[in-house]
Amino acid sequence: MPPKIEKEPIKYYSHHLDPSMKWLPRPKGTCDESYYVETVTLLVNWFRFFDKNIYDREYYEYFAEMYKEKRYLDKKTKSFRTKQMPYPIPERSEAFWKHLRFEQQKNPFQIEDYVFDEKDTVYSIHKTPNGMLSEIPDPQNRDIKSVLKIYYKRNFKLYFSREDPARDEEANRSCKFLKNVMTQKVRCAPYMANEIGL
Repeated sequence: MPPKIEKEPIKYYSHHLDPSMKWLPRPKGTCDESYYVETVTLLVNWFRFFDKNIYDREYYEYFAEMYKEKRYLDKKTKSFRTKQMPYPIPERSEAFWKHLRFEQQKNPFQIEDYVFDEKDTVYSIHKTPNGMLSEIPDPQNRDIKSVLKIYYKRNFKLYFSREDPARDEEANRSCKFLKNVMTQKVRCAPYMANEIGL
């Protein structure tokens, strides 16, 4: 009878910033079910490509301007003025989806048709030449409101080839768009609570 070979215990990789996080090592051979300690649902992006051939359709790029506007009384002139305070980049994603949900309540549309890069670029499968203006009053201070302005920039088709240097800008735009599409669900889920379920 051949000697019984004992399996080595699984060694986890841990992250220096958060030791409680654990990664399984890459398996050397075929995995069996006993290898996995936990099962998670793989998140996929919620942006919908309606056509099977994604290269034949047009996509639309917009510039997003976001800020808080405060109305105040000028003591010298005794008249009201407004001051704009741009959103810091880390806060833009949450504010953007809040605005889209706010506009959706007034005029229903599919939030899934938009992609945001968390800075100032929005992509959509819909062309809106006049852009969008959204204003949300602050529930605690009537002199403050949150503003989102979306300006139409261009339409484009996906192009990834690097063979023609004259079309590098198109390829860069397409790569940036695809990167945002593939990572948006992880960066910010556009649901009521902005929660991501594992």
